[in-house]
Amino acid sequence: MYNKIYGTIRKFLEINSIIAGIIMVAVMFFTAIDVILRYLYRPIEGGTEIVVHFIVLVIFLGFAWCALQNAHIKIDVFKKFPVMDHITYIVLTIMFFFMFYVTVKQVILVKEMAITSQILRIPRWIFVCVPAYGFFLTGIATIMLELNFINRRRKEKRDRQLKTLTDKEDKRE
Repeated sequence: MYNKIYGTIRKFLEINSIIAGIIMVAVMFFTAIDVILRYLYRPIEGGTEIVVHFIVLVIFLGFAWCALQNAHIKIDVFKKFPVMDHITYIVLTIMFFFMFYVTVKQVILVKEMAITSQILRIPRWIFVCVPAYGFFLTGIATIMLELNFINRRRKEKRDRQLKTLTDKEDKRE
């Protein structure tokens, strides 16, 4: 059951990261075209605004996948103390769900205030939803990391116990 849920979440986060990659390539081409048009004195109106909004999409769509892959930057100062991994995952999970909650409140506020972007007048709340979505997915990813860590530690403990038992049996013979 756990493996099926984990696989589904993993696939969903992978799809999000692929979408983020596609958006990043589109932003690259968009920026290149904008620079060429700027050279010809005809830049894309609101080009910078569009790029900024889409970079936010790239970051928050790929964030959870990066966490699940352990591809994020981390400092292994406490590697000798496995309990620190538990504490880290628990604190991160709480932090990401708290950030999700705060960001959802921000979405509601921005929508009520009808805030739009300066040039293109795109409703800002749409792009504030993206970090909330990213924080929620990353909270789920940190839960999955904690569960993987617990399962890995249990397996290591079973393997050690099995090795101890087989060693004792070998000594008797």
